[in-house]
Amino acid sequence: MKSGVKIGIILAIILVAGILGTVVGYAYIKPPPPPEIEKITEKELIENKEINRIYTTIKSAITFINIALCSILIYLYIDVYRKVHSEFTLGLIIAMVALLIYAITSNPLFHIIFGFRGIGMGPFLILPDLFAAVALMILLSLSLK
Repeated sequence: MKSGVKIGIILAIILVAGILGTVVGYAYIKPPPPPEIEKITEKELIENKEINRIYTTIKSAITFINIALCSILIYLYIDVYRKVHSEFTLGLIIAMVALLIYAITSNPLFHIIFGFRGIGMGPFLILPDLFAAVALMILLSLSLK
């Protein structure tokens, strides 16, 4: 398969994963209500819920992208391992499986499936997954060269 076609397929998979994560995040994941505060107005309560929903939706999209990136990298590394039988490549496969498990378990949908809604909110909810996505994209870029 030509390199340009392979990259196009990979980008399409990542785009679909991001869209799927956004749709799932917005439709099915509702953040927990804020703690009871005596002097909070109804307007502030509604604004807080919307901001939390936005952050949760973004996190869901990023974690779906990370799952797709990890899956692609595992596939590529297994293909390399079949050809080379290198211990380094086997180590990369194990590291990628660990990152895949991290991506799956950090997805808000995973938390809801197991009955947990008390995940942290705000921009710090997104940052670890964003940095993981950047690292995975760099690994993917290096692996395709």
